[in-house]
Amino acid sequence: IRDINMTNKADPPPEAGTTGTDGSFTSLARWYWPYVRPFRKRLIIVSFGLAIVLACQALIPLTVESILHHGEWDPRAMTLLIAMIIIQLGIGQLTHFWSHVLASSSATLLRERIFDRTLNSKVLRQDHLVRSSVVSRHTSDVDHVSVAFETSLSLGIPGVFRIVISLGLLTVLEWEAGLVMSIAAVLFVFLRMRIGKSLVIADRDRLSASSRVGESVDEALTAPRTIAGLHLNPWIAGRFSRRALNLE
Repeated sequence: IRDINMTNKADPPPEAGTTGTDGSFTSLARWYWPYVRPFRKRLIIVSFGLAIVLACQALIPLTVESILHHGEWDPRAMTLLIAMIIIQLGIGQLTHFWSHVLASSSATLLRERIFDRTLNSKVLRQDHLVRSSVVSRHTSDVDHVSVAFETSLSLGIPGVFRIVISLGLLTVLEWEAGLVMSIAAVLFVFLRMRIGKSLVIADRDRLSASSRVGESVDEALTAPRTIAGLHLNPWIAGRFSRRALNLE
């Protein structure tokens, strides 16, 4: 009863900035690397494929510009252009597939480690263990990490190189426009990093509040007789309402 009275107080809303992370890709890569290390060959294949795709994307505009500059039909240049387009599309599809395979395989290792630590930790011997919070670590949380890694590998990193290549080509063709776009790109990236870090922290707090709402529902469904016997229906309903308001 004393524990119930202590927990009957309103759950304070989570404070921003409690995650202890800056949300950067380097932090994710450094933390996730032990689960990727056993699949280094796949990572090398993906990196090599992305390098070929980026090389084709850099050479295709130059080839088109060369064909238009000469103003005459050049079978060799046209064949090279078509070949690079086909290579870019084909290898790009393969690298996207292998990125997904790598993310899925590394996520499996992460799930196994979490499950192993759960079995060998004190959490199973705690009376107030809530199933919904533990299950989420093996499902949605790991899925979020896997998707973040896959997106960063297949889209994020190549996207940065595409911007650099595009700005370089624009500078070669028209240096004034290239200079203006380079400054604009730097400002955009800086602002996006600032906004992105705050959004990571806010999303983490939202997920934490959502987990507490799920815990309240799980407690009400797994212990209905105890709740009814102790006449705790108003208490658990009020507890759920407070957590729902915090989530809102």
